[in-house]
Amino acid sequence: WRDRGLVLVLALILFGQWFIVTFGGRMFRTQPMSLTEWGITIASTGVVVLGSGEIWRAVKRLRKRK
Repeated sequence: WRDRGLVLVLALILFGQWFIVTFGGRMFRTQPMSLTEWGITIASTGVVVLGSGEIWRAVKRLRKRK
């Protein structure tokens, strides 16, 4: 949380996604999502993003050892 600019950008992206999905309707061909659907989406995306980052760092560490 040291980089306030990054936190602001992430918050704006999250708000933008919510706004488009909730109110985009016919323009973006979306339908509003329930709170449960948002939770599942955010949790599963977080697992993929954080997990892939951890795997990448582990691979880099293993390559350094050789």
